[in-house]
Amino acid sequence: MPLGRPHSKDYPEKYKNSFELYQLTQPPVPAGSPMADQVAAYLEWAIIQQQDGFEKGEIINIGALAEGSVDIMQFGAVLQGDYRMLDDKLILGLELGFASGDNSPGMGVRPFAEKQFSYAHGDTNINNFRFNLDYHVDMILWREIVGTVTDAFYLKPSVRYDVAEGFGAKLSAVYSSAIYSDSTRGKSHPLGLEFNLDIFYFSDDNFHAGIAYGLLIPFNGMDDLGDDMARGGIGEANQDDGGNIAHRILGRLVLYF
Repeated sequence: MPLGRPHSKDYPEKYKNSFELYQLTQPPVPAGSPMADQVAAYLEWAIIQQQDGFEKGEIINIGALAEGSVDIMQFGAVLQGDYRMLDDKLILGLELGFASGDNSPGMGVRPFAEKQFSYAHGDTNINNFRFNLDYHVDMILWREIVGTVTDAFYLKPSVRYDVAEGFGAKLSAVYSSAIYSDSTRGKSHPLGLEFNLDIFYFSDDNFHAGIAYGLLIPFNGMDDLGDDMARGGIGEANQDDGGNIAHRILGRLVLYF
């Protein structure tokens, strides 16, 4: 008689139907919950409901629920250039940025919380590249609303003028567009146009001060399309709601050691 633990022949497809029913009938697990909590909630429901594969006497292979592969193909790039004039007092700049994405709902800054892949629905790709959170492209859209650049490209021209040594101002404009319209709430590529103005001062004794103002004009990709997720919905729950203009003021006092 062979000894040891029973060997389960379970495979992910065995649980597909019950998992889809669970997603349709049960409230979602709070965003950001550990994967273990999500699996535990599903198992508890399936056992209580005696779903196929969870009847009394069945051997449940927990590993089968997470078994499978995820395909990842991500890439991003930034190109920056400056042209200096007037003894380097006037600087014209241009920056282009790109981060790959995929057509799963949500921008993908948090791929697990936003369900950027699902074995049950045949989506096994996570292709959205994410910029480092400390790489700040703007003041509002990517830095505060989305979290970082992902599933998008942006164009950022700028002009800087140094009025005196250590004192100057910089004005930049950032046009942003999503790679996949399905990733946005408004189901549209254009995300917005943002203007940033920064006035700064650097002293010779390691002191820095500045004040910055940001203005974001949202485009169709930032709209809320209602419950039906389609433009021109009928009924209060399906009404479209356009994004509002956003402002931000940021001051800073820095002493370097």
